[in-house]
Amino acid sequence: MTAETALLLAVLLPAGAAGVVALAGGRPNLRDGLSLAAGAATFGVVLTLVPAVAAGRLPEVVLLEVVPGLDLAFHAEPL
Repeated sequence: MTAETALLLAVLLPAGAAGVVALAGGRPNLRDGLSLAAGAATFGVVLTLVPAVAAGRLPEVVLLEVVPGLDLAFHAEPL
């Protein structure tokens, strides 16, 4: 998995999991389990970004250009 893919997945995974957790709203044990699994998966994806950022690379994903010179983008910061 490339760092750019991991960055995008780190943003989209919790958003997708929120929908799945909402569908499991009537079953508290399933809902809580899905929440924990999504959090652990997101943490794992973010950990895959650490070596690239520690090496000085700053992965970036540009989703779209809103207007010329203004992008909707995600990028990793060393902090």
